Amino acid sequence: MKNSIQKIIMLLLLSFYGLAHAQGELTPGVQTSSITASISSWVSSTSDKNKEFYASAFWVSGEDCGNYLKIYDGTTFASTSPQILISSYHGFTRVRLDQNNNVYVIYVDRTAPGSSTFRTYLKKYNTAGTLIGSRIEVANNTNATDIEVAPNGDVLIGCVESNLAKVKIFRNMLYKGFLPISNVPAITNTSPFSIQMDMKDSKFVVGYSMGSITSSQLHLKRFTYNPTFSAFFNINSSSQYSHYSESGSRFERTNNQIALRSNWEVFYNVNTSTSYPFIDFRVKHLHSGGSNMFQYS
Repeated sequence: MKNSIQKIIMLLLLSFYGLAHAQGELTPGVQTSSITASISSWVSSTSDKNKEFYASAFWVSGEDCGNYLKIYDGTTFASTSPQILISSYHGFTRVRLDQNNNVYVIYVDRTAPGSSTFRTYLKKYNTAGTLIGSRIEVANNTNATDIEVAPNGDVLIGCVESNLAKVKIFRNMLYKGFLPISNVPAITNTSPFSIQMDMKDSKFVVGYSMGSITSSQLHLKRFTYNPTFSAFFNINSSSQYSHYSESGSRFERTNNQIALRSNWEVFYNVNTSTSYPFIDFRVKHLHSGGSNMFQYS
């Protein structure tokens, strides 16, 4: 009897220990969209979430072709905005929320209705979907771009202009300066460029790839973000923490493919294919000892 009681107590203690140290159950998915278009009309989407709200920007084809935005309560996922038309051009879009519940969208659009000239623009909305101010041009082309928001509210736009990869910085929708990243060779269909960014507090990672499909170069630069600029130039004062590079890998342009942890570790998804179809994807993990394969994807 005594041995039986001891075994029961031991099992209870082990159960308690397991519960105390087990990861919690994953939250089940919740359908958040009330789009009237059929799912076959969706082409691509991007979303972001802070502690209070969730925002999704997406393309829709068909009669209502264009870029749209919709915002939801982050707890109940009830919509807080109508379906908002960002632009009638069916192109690249990416969305970010800041700590003050402002919603930022970068997107490719015509310079004017009917124009054949395109640029990359930024818009700012509140959570009711009301546009704050007007759109501003953040890159003078349609090369690959990405967006992050710094803890102080600075909006960071990763882009290429005049063969220089840079992070342009906007404060209150006004251009303040840039963080230079790298010189970039001429961008073509056979020599593409891609840029990916992520931020955790003041830690900031910029991932970019360039070069031909058969000899691409991928780089990961990590910075401690500093919102100040040099006295006589508009160059940002962020300090570089590390620079890692590898050959034969590249990012894809349109998808979020990089994630930074608060301990500086980076997870990133790369394509290593050298011929069509480009299906050789893998997830890698950059840590203090270097990079290793995390998962084939």
